[in-house]
Amino acid sequence: MEVVDLSMISEEEMGELSIKGRSQITAASMVEEFIVPVMKMGLLCSATSRSERMIMTLVVNKLIDIKQSFLELKSNNKRRI
Repeated sequence: MEVVDLSMISEEEMGELSIKGRSQITAASMVEEFIVPVMKMGLLCSATSRSERMIMTLVVNKLIDIKQSFLELKSNNKRRI
């Protein structure tokens, strides 16, 4: 799914997420793992019918999970460089 503008991920962030001598985290995988789920939740939250919208407690929990995963990824990669 190529919907998100990859320029949203700064070169600095991508540089921080590169691992020398190991597989690199690509912009595409960043989009797929972190940005796409946030966009999907945004679409579900903006559904016309109230019954089709996500419950806000679930939204908050999912956003926290995504944030923690992203921060763990950045933290793990900083230690390896």
